[in-house]
Amino acid sequence: MRIYINHSYIKYLGICLNMTLISTVVLAQTSSIETQKFGASLLVSGNLSQLEGDNLSGFNKIGFQGGMLINYDLNKKKGLYAGFLYSQKGSSTGTIKNSTITPQSISLHYLSMPIQYYLNEWWEKDQQDHILRVNMGPIISRLVQVQSTNSFFDNATEDFNKWDLALSIGLSYRLSKKLDLIVSYERSITKVYQIPNSNLNGLQSYLINIGLSYSL
Repeated sequence: MRIYINHSYIKYLGICLNMTLISTVVLAQTSSIETQKFGASLLVSGNLSQLEGDNLSGFNKIGFQGGMLINYDLNKKKGLYAGFLYSQKGSSTGTIKNSTITPQSISLHYLSMPIQYYLNEWWEKDQQDHILRVNMGPIISRLVQVQSTNSFFDNATEDFNKWDLALSIGLSYRLSKKLDLIVSYERSITKVYQIPNSNLNGLQSYLINIGLSYSL
């Protein structure tokens, strides 16, 4: 297995932590406002992903996503949020029972910043908080690590694109006052990998995300 570690990982992780700290301070400073427009939440979820173009079909790659989201309510029905997330993507052959074939996989580790627009929906007019929330928007990600057991990429892990731009659409369902169940779908606009000096299409990343969001 070949492993490539981007040495700027600590740098970008530090940036994310600093941005999260600044956002937390800003949130704390605005907490005394009577009409609270800012909010924050912690996100923990699992990923099912695949890479179109590597001949490993299916959402077989299991990964993790976690981080912090800061939201701003434009009004009771809509708003914006941005976040700082760690996300694992890639592809895998999956588990094949009673097979002598060595499983192949590609693991891509990102630090991501989603910028989303959301709409809240109620089932009852007198409901004080949203029941459903639909969100959509871009996600900008920085690649920090590549792991591959796919022989095709043994000497090419450094050729993966360092930046990724994706679009996502998601739905959250309020389980309690603090806890939401979230489901989202993400598709890269840019290629996560392009074979140098080649006219081949390269690899396109797809992701299904299922998890929980806890409001602070």
